[in-house]
This record gives sequence, structure tokens and C-alpha cells, in this order.
Amino acid sequence: MAEPSSGDSGPYALLDVPACAARVRAGAEARGGHYLLGVDGPGASGKSALAGQLARHLP
Repeated sequence: MAEPSSGDSGPYALLDVPACAARVRAGAEARGGHYLLGVDGPGASGKSALAGQLARHLP
């Protein structure tokens, strides 16, 4: 279960992966088309799963 953080729309809001990927792409295009996106967190926290989901939406 996700922990709440500032900006969440509810106590346990989920990340909108397609929208997040769109923001990354738009930001990259504004800066010349390149990006490096990192996913960090404690062990067994779902980093690989999140990275995989993001990779499906990013070129």
C-alpha cells in the first residue's frame, strides 16, 4: 500500500503511469529530447515493477 504524500488526491492515491510518462516526455522535449529517469526506494518496494510500467510508456 502506498504511503500518502503531499499532492496526493486521497490517502493512498496511485500513480497515473501514462500521465507521468507524458510529463517526462514533455519535459525531455523541452530540453532537447533526452531524459534519464531513475526509480529509487527501499528493498522489495516495487522499483522493478514501476520501472517496467514506465518503460512501456516511454520510447
